[in-house]
Amino acid sequence: MKIRTVYFKAANMEKALYFWEGFLSFPPHKKSKYWSEFKCSNINLGILWDESFELQKDKSNFVPVFEFDQSELEKNKDRALTFGASVVLDIANHPDKKSYVLADPFGNEFEVTKFHD
Repeated sequence: MKIRTVYFKAANMEKALYFWEGFLSFPPHKKSKYWSEFKCSNINLGILWDESFELQKDKSNFVPVFEFDQSELEKNKDRALTFGASVVLDIANHPDKKSYVLADPFGNEFEVTKFHD
């Protein structure tokens, strides 16, 4: 297992990029309307545009992404569920079809995903 990416949800991508580009002193290596990403050593720091985020104050806005071997993905998702996690977005409905979005018992979201090829 490794942490590949951590990302913030932001209702205003422009404002988020203004802050993070200024603080980090370099531009993102990926940039689009919906997703921007900064390469910070061996972890990617992402910004995910979520227009409804400001209306969801009870939702987490910082999401770590844990990578696992394909053979370990389901086992680790199930282990998280055993300890009280819930499924926010099933792998079948996830845009990349490689990740589950889960929430811990306190509502903090995290992803479990397959290692990138």
